[in-house]
Amino acid sequence: MDFELTDEQKMLRDMVKRFVTEKLIPMEKEYLLEKRKERQLRTRHEILGEDKFLALQQEAKTIGLWALWLPQEVGGAGLGLLEYLLITEELKKTFMWFEFGGDAPHVLLDANEYLVDNYLKACIRGEKRYQGVFSQTEPNAGADPAAMETTARWDGQNWILNGTKTFIGEAENADFMLLPAVTDKSKGHHGITLFVVDRQTPDRPGYRVSRLIETIADDWTLCELDLDDCPVPAENVVGEVGEGFIVAQKHLMVRGRLHHGGWQLGAAGRCLQMATQYALSRVTFGKPLADRQAIQWMLADSALDLHCTRWIAYHCAWKADRGEDVRLESAMVKLHADEMAFRVIDKAVQIHGAMGLTKETELHRFYLTARMLRVAGGPMEIMRMVIARSILNEEHQMF
Repeated sequence: MDFELTDEQKMLRDMVKRFVTEKLIPMEKEYLLEKRKERQLRTRHEILGEDKFLALQQEAKTIGLWALWLPQEVGGAGLGLLEYLLITEELKKTFMWFEFGGDAPHVLLDANEYLVDNYLKACIRGEKRYQGVFSQTEPNAGADPAAMETTARWDGQNWILNGTKTFIGEAENADFMLLPAVTDKSKGHHGITLFVVDRQTPDRPGYRVSRLIETIADDWTLCELDLDDCPVPAENVVGEVGEGFIVAQKHLMVRGRLHHGGWQLGAAGRCLQMATQYALSRVTFGKPLADRQAIQWMLADSALDLHCTRWIAYHCAWKADRGEDVRLESAMVKLHADEMAFRVIDKAVQIHGAMGLTKETELHRFYLTARMLRVAGGPMEIMRMVIARSILNEEHQMF
């Protein structure tokens, strides 16, 4: 096993690092000031400004940071999951909400020609925005898809979708989403079908954002969606009817969990860096905080946490790129990364003392987001359940 990154991977990581350091981090202070101007619910895009967001995406495109995760044969950059992890880690060293453009769901790579041409390739061309929206959660169904109540019935011309989805991020900015719905309740998981559903506009039917839901992360808004006799054509079915759960598991689960791993590594790494710099500069009782054993131990524990999480995540991504089944390892990555980041960021707040409790530093943004990520994308308890089931069923030999 080779533990060394290739020269190309290092160059890619350093390119993203420069973009984040030079373009995004300098905007943080302005963003926080803008957010405080009006005490009203505003999305991240509204605070940053849509024009700035799109301009940044185009600037990144000029240096090759576009459609990074899609294969070269459809016009993407053809990067693997290890590169995905490296880029996400660098990108999440800022709390500025930004994603490189041209992204589209990998599940569409195996879809019909209509979906490939009109959605996947349209994202690469910059004509549509996907924003990574997978709309599973409902008021009465979260981690258990079998409890899903949104239905889809065939009327002879279209699938007619009815139901409500909730706690869906970025749905107000996407042009379409992946949305599972029940087509045969009697078949449980095998009665769920995956659809590509457009956002409603004056010119087309689709899902409607009925309200924005404010969260503890302040500018991280979630959406509630209504589907009221929403027509979806037959060609917008992804895979086979009734196999939506299996398709989603294959294409979305591992990538989503690794995304958490990279996100938390980036956020925790930035906060550890801030805590280290503060400990070196802050003097108490005639000595820098860095000379205090209690502070040294907090920094040491945080560095150990980061190092362990990074190699768990890198190993999982490496195995996935080799085509191996990493459903179990990806659950471990998400669980360990989510818990690690919360510990590291909490220690960074503690090291900053009273300053860490204010909004004078960026720590509060990372802290609140880290707390949300312990639930978003699958709560930690579900990750533990996945791991335990695998061990108890002897699917994975751990000892």
